[in-house]
Amino acid sequence: MWMTEQLPGYIKHGDITDLINRDGYFGSFNLWYWPETVKKSGLPALVKEHGSWFVYDKCPRYNIFKRGMAAVLDEHSAKQIIRFNEFKTDPLSVDPVRSAENAIAARSDLNPANKHYPFAALGSRCHGAIDAKLTSMKLQASKTFTAVAGPTWGAQSGSDNLPPFAWDQVTNGHPCYPYATKHVGQLNKPYAFDWMLFSQRSEEHTSELQ
Repeated sequence: MWMTEQLPGYIKHGDITDLINRDGYFGSFNLWYWPETVKKSGLPALVKEHGSWFVYDKCPRYNIFKRGMAAVLDEHSAKQIIRFNEFKTDPLSVDPVRSAENAIAARSDLNPANKHYPFAALGSRCHGAIDAKLTSMKLQASKTFTAVAGPTWGAQSGSDNLPPFAWDQVTNGHPCYPYATKHVGQLNKPYAFDWMLFSQRSEEHTSELQ
């Protein structure tokens, strides 16, 4: 298994097979992994200012994923972890403060707008996981994958049972309000979608419709 990270004018790649064999997976958390890319990206300055939230193997998402991977035994449990967000109750969602950003499937639109956060990434904003895709050895054999649209919600998100995102609930003061007039073609009802199976046949059908 080889993994590549890229910065403008710089590419770092390397063999992570030993890590895969040791942990059973490689998690990506929007933070640089290779020491060379960490240094060149300027990330050490953020670590110095804000601490472990900007460290690949110390950030909340890394620790939540590491804790949950032991329970991933099949397709269903894999879906659960990549849509997981229990920020209201999870003890790992509090570094450095409790935030809906501190989850596998972030929902920063649910953070209180009147609360103070140490830095903007933790606060109330129109940001988070907007979908999820999953495949397996079995699904790949038939050129098939499963996916779900929209931010995590309900039982998908864990015991916190988060509400589905809905554009018709975006009013002045909501972090997504500046984008409310730019979602042409999207639904004006809750994004309460479940997982769907996609195959080469479904793609061919979509192409015919276009």
